[in-house]
Amino acid sequence: MQGGLVIIINASKYSVDALIFGATGPIEQVPLPDVDMETLAEFSKNVKCHQPENVPEHQRQRYTNRFLRPTLQKVWKYIIIPIFNHIHIHWKKLPYCLNITSSGIQLEISHLFQSMLQDL
Repeated sequence: MQGGLVIIINASKYSVDALIFGATGPIEQVPLPDVDMETLAEFSKNVKCHQPENVPEHQRQRYTNRFLRPTLQKVWKYIIIPIFNHIHIHWKKLPYCLNITSSGIQLEISHLFQSMLQDL
């Protein structure tokens, strides 16, 4: 598909789903039944609130192991994998990395999380 897809996570107190917009055709909805508002808040808290700033490397590594890696594994399992399955992307063959910024989540190709994906 020329131009690719835009995927938005739509969250409310009633449900969480992904909306997939293509260049043409109808908007596709992917239910994410294992995610709710509390789960999303937990993901955000684990990534943003516990993120250390201006600390030694061993403290950053502890944050990565204790908060970031487990949270990203859950994001993959409960959000990214259902979306990839819906749009027929064979995710086990792709070494993707999530980049969480203040403006949203982006997928980037990286070898950083290849071992993490093997645990799913």
